[in-house]
Amino acid sequence: MATSYNEFVTNLSRAGSSALASTNDFASTTFIAPRHEEVDLEITHTLLRKVKYHNYITNEVGSQPIFGLGTAETIELVRGLMAEILYKMAPFSLSREMYANTIFALEREFAQLQKEGDVIMKRKAIECAFISEPPMIPISYDVISQYSGGVPREKLGTILGGISPNGRRNVLEFAIQMVDWFKRAHHEDAFAGPAQHLMYGKNSTSIIMRDIWRKWDIEKDIPFPEGVERMWNKETKKSEVLYAKTRLPYVS
Repeated sequence: MATSYNEFVTNLSRAGSSALASTNDFASTTFIAPRHEEVDLEITHTLLRKVKYHNYITNEVGSQPIFGLGTAETIELVRGLMAEILYKMAPFSLSREMYANTIFALEREFAQLQKEGDVIMKRKAIECAFISEPPMIPISYDVISQYSGGVPREKLGTILGGISPNGRRNVLEFAIQMVDWFKRAHHEDAFAGPAQHLMYGKNSTSIIMRDIWRKWDIEKDIPFPEGVERMWNKETKKSEVLYAKTRLPYVS
């Protein structure tokens, strides 16, 4: 019994000595220094910089924030602007280092912008609206690379799991609507633009956007059954949910 106890004490002492030696050998500066560099890099991001906000008065009306107010407000803003100008939207063209100044200028002149219908400024307003919000359909780069060739129906639910439950249907309806806008504008790839704006992804996300548009049932929030797809009617310039083989309407 005494021998076992002595062995236990000896082993415990050795373990303690090894742990202390490992602690002494740990170079804290090697670990901490990169963390300081990461923090320094983060605080230089344009979204964390202090800017002077002016409540401009135009035609006796004070300017109001119109960007960064949340997903629902952003969707409403973009829908209102796009309803007046159906055009081929390109990927982000604004510099993320400069867009804060553009946002304030647009907020100052927004009432006039709506009245006069300046297409270029409305386009900038749409881009600022998306830049000011987190991705509405957040998808990791691992998932993007995994499904670069297409997303099976049974995996779409997982892909869309990152969308906030609050307003999920609104986001999905908006995604479908954006693809329809791009198709109506005869865009060469009607999925790349919506993917760029809603996912902040690279070109490969257009494949994922394509499968969301084709295969997802917005009403039931599940994939369409096998053989049923959302398709584009070139004559009516609207999307329709049809049986792929017969082209007959699908009723969920």
